[in-house]
Amino acid sequence: HPSQDPRPSREDLRFCAHLKQALATVDITLLDCVTVTQQEARSIMGVDAYDAPAPLPSEKEEAMDAGKDFEQAEEEELRWLLGL
Repeated sequence: HPSQDPRPSREDLRFCAHLKQALATVDITLLDCVTVTQQEARSIMGVDAYDAPAPLPSEKEEAMDAGKDFEQAEEEELRWLLGL
């Protein structure tokens, strides 16, 4: 993992969710995605969304301006996409 932090970033979660959807179109079930650092490997499918880093301030501000709780909405969407 580029950051050497084994916690999956929101981009990691998004990528995993999109990969899961893409593979489903050809009847392949994604079992897991894993972040790997020099020290540790961590399952994404087994991660609590609260363990992921917070969104960039600009993303959160835009969502708040739109009257949405960005973190809650994104967490629900990612969990739904990943089947968690």
